[in-house]
Amino acid sequence: MKILFLNVFLFSLLLSFKIHAQYDFPEWQEEKYKAANTSEGASYLSPEEKDIITLLNYARMNGKLFAETYVKKYAELKKLENLKQVKSLIVDLSKTKPLQPYVP
Repeated sequence: MKILFLNVFLFSLLLSFKIHAQYDFPEWQEEKYKAANTSEGASYLSPEEKDIITLLNYARMNGKLFAETYVKKYAELKKLENLKQVKSLIVDLSKTKPLQPYVP
């Protein structure tokens, strides 16, 4: 159940944010996070799909920062910040070890 909620929540989060991640939070503008944009040259992807891959990579590269920025902001906007599942997601993301960026 926890994994299903995490997947659904992250999917809806990624689809709900239509603006590119680096313009929202200055924390993501560090040089090391430019590696998250692995789909830049993929002409077969739409701009929205490219943004989703970049956001997914942010979550993979630094789960804690992703939780503190995108997840918390999304939860505030959707009035979900008090749900135990959202709190659990933030805790779980904060504990995740960094992963390599996904490459389409």
